[in-house]
Amino acid sequence: MFFKNLKELENILKNSGTSIICLKDGEKVGDEIFSLENLTKTLGNCLIIENHNIDQIREVINLTTTKTSSPRFFLFLNAEKLQIQAQNSALKLFEEPKENYHFILFTTTPDALLPTIRSRAAIYTPLKLNR
Repeated sequence: MFFKNLKELENILKNSGTSIICLKDGEKVGDEIFSLENLTKTLGNCLIIENHNIDQIREVINLTTTKTSSPRFFLFLNAEKLQIQAQNSALKLFEEPKENYHFILFTTTPDALLPTIRSRAAIYTPLKLNR
């Protein structure tokens, strides 16, 4: 699926459980430059995941065991670097996200993720407009 601008992307992320975003920090989207810092400010309660191992996934699983009344976002940067064991462990989170928990995987190579993860997530790519 495509998005045309960063506001549209923000709205998508606020309303989806698990998403794969084919975008990197500093990439141009329409007339705007994507900024992870701005996205985290817009979304609010965010945890940025930069370690790509099983221990980090276990920590995320522990953080999602309780109910929350406000949205919580887990942003996986460079998700293509997630170890296979970590990806397998994260599947349960991604396939049945609890209410108000959102998992966003940023990657420029979604094919590096397990097919089972890709099948459980909405994949979004910026629409490249010809000018």
